[in-house]
Amino acid sequence: MTEIIAECGVNWRDLDEAKKLIGQVVWANCKYAKFQIFKEEQIKGHPKFNELKNFILNEEQVKELVDYGKWMDVEVFFSVMYPEAVSWLDKYVNRYKVRSTDYQNEELLKKIYATNKEIIVSIPCDKVVKKKKGIKYLYCVPEYPAKIESYDLKIAKQFDGISSHVKDLDFLKKCIDMNFKMLEVHVMPDNFGDYLEKDWSITMLALKELMEYAKEKYL
Repeated sequence: MTEIIAECGVNWRDLDEAKKLIGQVVWANCKYAKFQIFKEEQIKGHPKFNELKNFILNEEQVKELVDYGKWMDVEVFFSVMYPEAVSWLDKYVNRYKVRSTDYQNEELLKKIYATNKEIIVSIPCDKVVKKKKGIKYLYCVPEYPAKIESYDLKIAKQFDGISSHVKDLDFLKKCIDMNFKMLEVHVMPDNFGDYLEKDWSITMLALKELMEYAKEKYL
């Protein structure tokens, strides 16, 4: 069965809302909720710096989200964007995600690889990498949002899965039909608020429909 990762990203406003997102992931019958770990230096100069700095998570907040996920019976993990975070993050997570921007960040990858935990790496669709044991590779179109026609699913079959930046449910269901091992989708609450990643995120209701589709396919 295709494993679906609910990328919560920065589609929340405070820690309480992040927890509500985890609860909604559970409601959708999805097993994985993912957030992001970055530091202020990495977002300086970004046009939405003032908004993004509110999503910088410290160790205490990460532990709180992971513990809440355990209580709700969903695995919470993170896209980690700087090597120093791995040292403390490793106490809490079972796996790591590396974004497409960092797929060649040797310092970061070396630090994560030393943990001997599963690594999921997004690879830009026009790049070829030499695969390493212990790493799952996701085919990624680094556009936000991405166009469906930018995805070459025949080439994508060389990867373990798809990292999606589209909202089209028919496209996402097609990925399930093609038996990809993993599908990462950005998600947001059903209230259609002005979330930073709303243009390439599906609602929780759509996530539930996607999970039901995947379950029916593999019955």
